[in-house]
Amino acid sequence: RAKILLLTFLTIGPVIALLVYFNIGQYKQAREVEVKNLKNIAKIVATENSRVNEGARQLLISLAISPQIRTGQCSSFLSNLLKSYQRYANFGVADLTGNVLCSAVSPQEKINISDRYSFREALATNSFVIGEHTISTITKNSTLNFAYPLAEPRGVVYASLNLSWLNNLVANLELGKQVEVLILDRNKTILASHPDPQASVGKLFL
Repeated sequence: RAKILLLTFLTIGPVIALLVYFNIGQYKQAREVEVKNLKNIAKIVATENSRVNEGARQLLISLAISPQIRTGQCSSFLSNLLKSYQRYANFGVADLTGNVLCSAVSPQEKINISDRYSFREALATNSFVIGEHTISTITKNSTLNFAYPLAEPRGVVYASLNLSWLNNLVANLELGKQVEVLILDRNKTILASHPDPQASVGKLFL
């Protein structure tokens, strides 16, 4: 048996990579047809993932200019918002030093996110940033963080994508057992996997 590999860098910068494999038996005879099928599958998965990224970007831009966020008294507002977005594990706001001021999910202790890539890059680039695989300190879920800078007061608003939701999205695409899909973060950590996410998510792709 042979395995065809397709690597695609998803939109909004080469931060997340998509790996799609297709297992075939008769490689020489089937290669041309299967490569075409593989490219179509990769396009579908990449399109869906790009929609997720763009949705997060638009949501955070809207939150960044909302009065509720800018006051710093926004936990109840974010908590109500979270009920409408099943794909996210949490929303939050952090000040310039990384201290979390607001969180949709109430933390058990004071939280600082200054060590997170998405937080640092959002402040450094003053733009939307896709983060990396993280085990949330607050929710304990595997997540992918998106961040956007706040102008006044200075800080960051962020959204934590629940990776269980992302894996369900990939599973519902009905890709078939022959297809293996991996979505990786900037560190080559697996964010989503088909057909066996439980065995792969959070592990480093080698």
